[in-house]
Amino acid sequence: MKNSIISLTILGILFFAENAYCQNTVDFFANGNEKLQQKDYKNAVQEYSKALTLEPNNADIFFNRGYCRSMYADHVGAIEDYSKALTLFPTIPNAYYNRGIEKYAINDFKGAIYDFSIALVLDQNNSDIYFKRGLARSVLNDHFGALQDFTKTISLSPRTVNIYFNRGLEKGYLKDFSGAILDYNKAIEMDSNSINLFFNRGIAKARLNNHVGAIKDFDQALKQNPKNVDIYFNRAISKSSMKDSIGSFQDLDKTIELEPSNMDAYFSRGLMNMGFKRFATAINDFSKAIELNPKNDAVVYQRAMAKLSMLDKTGACEDLTLAKNLGSAEAAIQLAKSCK
Repeated sequence: MKNSIISLTILGILFFAENAYCQNTVDFFANGNEKLQQKDYKNAVQEYSKALTLEPNNADIFFNRGYCRSMYADHVGAIEDYSKALTLFPTIPNAYYNRGIEKYAINDFKGAIYDFSIALVLDQNNSDIYFKRGLARSVLNDHFGALQDFTKTISLSPRTVNIYFNRGLEKGYLKDFSGAILDYNKAIEMDSNSINLFFNRGIAKARLNNHVGAIKDFDQALKQNPKNVDIYFNRAISKSSMKDSIGSFQDLDKTIELEPSNMDAYFSRGLMNMGFKRFATAINDFSKAIELNPKNDAVVYQRAMAKLSMLDKTGACEDLTLAKNLGSAEAAIQLAKSCK
């Protein structure tokens, strides 16, 4: 479960000396700045647009108008204004950063990385830019690059919870679960009330087969959010690994109660019922899972095996055929063996 959020932190509103422009431009620009300070962004845009009719090559006004457009989520318009400002004045680091933010907002992650990288050439010690570039790299599954950016961010700003959290996520993606736990530990020292920190640390502990520790973290997360489906489901898996079948069934039941469309919970509960030779109950769970996802070959195969255990050869062979057609190699082998 990954919870990486990019905040719209825009840098550097430009207020330049009014005597740089002709009187009408000064008035419109000043009016725009006043509206901006009042957070009346749409009317500020109107004033800046009037100024631009008189000064169409003024980078400062394009920059401020782009900022205002970004504040009411006109991301395309903001990108256009920042691009125009950069065409006129190519060395504004804040314009590259802000344009990168807007590109991120419209899912142009490669474009965002490009802008953040140029911004860093112009402002090499800006931790926020490294952090935002790391987020964009993570979305593109460049987890090593994201890890490097978050590490640099920490060196510049070591007391920020989100940076340790996001670096922990990247270490998890890279299978460095021990390293991820260290980052979550550091973040929890700064914020002991974060559900995401305890939940993700629990996931990392479970990956290292420390299910006792994982369950403790899931318990702590559930104290803060007792209706979180993901926590119940993952705690059920850890309890099952600890041979706590009763606890695992309870958590799977709770998962389904909170989210009746959770296919994984039905499938997992079906597997547990298979282990206890409750084949009819397992078939019911697998059937519900198949209803939710008819193309999951693993679930269809397991229902076939449950039917075989109940001596329902016809039903089992039908499911094995279906699972084989969905791509299950196991089903193909079992079909040849059981359905001659």
